[in-house]
Amino acid sequence: FSWRFVECPFRNREKASTTFVVRTLSFFALVVICIGVFGSINKSFGDKTLANGEKLSALDHRLRTNHGLAKECFSFPVKKKCKTSDAPEILVWGDSYAMHLVPGILSSNPEAKIVQMTKSICSPSFYFVPYHETRRVRSAAQECWNFNKNVLHWLDQNRSVKYAVLASPFGKFVFRDWKFITDEGVFPVSPDATKPYFLKTLEALKQRGIKPVIFAPTPHTNFDIGLCVVRNIFFDDDLSVCNFQLGASQQRQQDVIKYLSDIAEDYHVIWVSDEICKNEVCNAVIEDTIIYRDTSHLSHEGSAFIGRKMKFYDLITRPN
Repeated sequence: FSWRFVECPFRNREKASTTFVVRTLSFFALVVICIGVFGSINKSFGDKTLANGEKLSALDHRLRTNHGLAKECFSFPVKKKCKTSDAPEILVWGDSYAMHLVPGILSSNPEAKIVQMTKSICSPSFYFVPYHETRRVRSAAQECWNFNKNVLHWLDQNRSVKYAVLASPFGKFVFRDWKFITDEGVFPVSPDATKPYFLKTLEALKQRGIKPVIFAPTPHTNFDIGLCVVRNIFFDDDLSVCNFQLGASQQRQQDVIKYLSDIAEDYHVIWVSDEICKNEVCNAVIEDTIIYRDTSHLSHEGSAFIGRKMKFYDLITRPN
């Protein structure tokens, strides 16, 4: 259709004069501008009421990025909005997979004394930083290295912290086509190569009187779970089509699961899959709560729901 009625006329020099092209493009530009103005006046169509009675703008808010306390919690000195107390007891440390746990911790105990130190694509480790030559330049790895060293320095200066929540996808700890930086040099990533450095990080926390608690990554699949839910709410379709099989997720994450299972022999590892997945099915929506905001991150309400159900605060602070 486009070839017959768009390409062909424009290829015909007799019909497609400069005046014709300008007028045609101007017409379509005007149409796009009118749509934009109409959408702006109507708050980007956000006041549209969906089949379930919810406003589109409200649905969009439910799936907003989950930064935890704030997205600026990667800088030092620690900003006031990145802690709930001047004498925090729980450090939330890691990348975006640490950020998305914060609503869950607070929902399980609104009085929890938290400090958040999180940096996107920066896994929690004092003694090594993984990177990929084609996906992550050395300068970014160096930024992560400096950030984690600042976390260690902050802990040495602030003795109120009793628990450290470490979270990440942890895939970079096991991907064999990656490398990792240490004080001794650069080495190829493998589970056996990175594990001693990660255990050294956990031991450094213990030596400072801090209990390390590791959160395993959420189970995920090969599509955007949050987007799937939004589409099905919008079109009033069955939300269960956004669910996925636990077995498929475990196969995808098998190296990480084995890595953390080995760590769990000596340290506390929390598996959020225990609450998200029941009867071998991982749920995108539970009790009208949207669990995921994208492919693998918990939404604000999803984190709060899982945290409340699993009692994150009690799990973190329980005696060894």
